[in-house]
Amino acid sequence: KKKNIKIITKGLRVIEKSSTRKYPIHQEYPGIKSKKFLVLWIALHNIKSLQGGLLIAKNVINKPLPHMLDKRKYCILKNQKFWKKRVYEKTFSSGELITLGKYVQHGTAPKKLGSPRWACIIRVGI
Repeated sequence: KKKNIKIITKGLRVIEKSSTRKYPIHQEYPGIKSKKFLVLWIALHNIKSLQGGLLIAKNVINKPLPHMLDKRKYCILKNQKFWKKRVYEKTFSSGELITLGKYVQHGTAPKKLGSPRWACIIRVGI
């Protein structure tokens, strides 16, 4: 049976050293109505350690976890200190793509070096 794929959201994400657009550890499922979707995260240049790549869970818990709103009204996983100990920093080559499922715990890695970090993020419903 043929499945339709549609773009739910798309856009560029730019992170600078002083950026308030850093995302704490979270999952993608809160706020997305589609039950089946993937996130395509594409690096638009080389992203080394401390240049604002992604923090990704070392051992993904593949189910919905409780979230809360932070002061910026972002949906984040509860107990950020717990999660920060359970992630690794993913670095990228220019054009490299990572596909994230809706339950993968992830967030923005620290941005302490280099020029602004550019990535393209596309959420697709299946």
